[in-house]
Amino acid sequence: MVHCAPGLELDLYNQNKLADFLRVRPPTFSSTTNPVEAGDWLHNIEKKLELLHYTDQEKVVFASHQLQGPASEWWDHFRMNRAGGQPITWEEFTKGFNKTHIPAGVVALKKREFRALKQKDHTVAEYLHEFNRPARYAPEDVCTDKERQEKFLEGLKDELSVTLISHDYVDFQQLVDKAIRLEDKKNRMDNCKRKMTVFQEAQGSSQRQRIKPLQIGEPSSAGQGQSQQLNIGGEIKSETNESNEVNIEQANQLVEVQQDQSQENNSSGREQQVCFNCYKPGHFARECSKPKPQQPQVNNIVVTGANAVPVASSRVASSSVTAQPPVSKQQ
Repeated sequence: MVHCAPGLELDLYNQNKLADFLRVRPPTFSSTTNPVEAGDWLHNIEKKLELLHYTDQEKVVFASHQLQGPASEWWDHFRMNRAGGQPITWEEFTKGFNKTHIPAGVVALKKREFRALKQKDHTVAEYLHEFNRPARYAPEDVCTDKERQEKFLEGLKDELSVTLISHDYVDFQQLVDKAIRLEDKKNRMDNCKRKMTVFQEAQGSSQRQRIKPLQIGEPSSAGQGQSQQLNIGGEIKSETNESNEVNIEQANQLVEVQQDQSQENNSSGREQQVCFNCYKPGHFARECSKPKPQQPQVNNIVVTGANAVPVASSRVASSSVTAQPPVSKQQ
């Protein structure tokens, strides 16, 4: 059996530990103009060192091994200025690194940023990421898990925090899980409401397009141009769509009567009158030389029954119908 010298065994032991450390791929650090990046490097290195359960002295040795360029030069000067060659503890290493690469002004700025942090338009997962980064610059605000929960709830949207705040949680991670699930549930409910609103608006628009009031003389939408009306007495009147012209003729006659009355009061109004037969100015329909259009035949269909009531026809079925002006009834 071959025995190694004590110094050689120690070197082999340290080499094995260094190999284990490099196996977890620790990041290197040289220099940066962004102090936050320096803080991120130190934070990542510390997590990997804790994973391998190194001693305080070993943490300093392996962390300094990852310093390059200007950062490595800083470390050399830091060791040389150490009085009496005393070993440097991990706490002293981190304080010296932060003082050089993370100015106190940046730390104060990050503290204010953390204390004013709100979720706003971010998702819960995005808010959690923004919450964790500056939290390490204000450790006094989140010393305990309870304080961390309170600070996280304070920055959440009101629609989430008002529900979550009424419950107690075992730890911070349980609170985060509940917040993510609650957010997902609310998003699905909002999507359903949005789809329902769009559907109702589309239905209302479709109905407004289908329900259009008929104008005088406008044909009915029935397949053969006929319309049926049922009165209270049980009478069904079937009319062709051309029968609307009778109403037009009656309206023309009524307008002519009004024009006659207006002409007596204003002799100069004749020049402004329009014929309702040929639609030319200067004369009335009764004076028009052009023939009047032939009026259609109107048929009345009366349905008899036990409750049928005789209804007097207001139209005369003939090949030629002369419409008379409507006569107002005296009460």
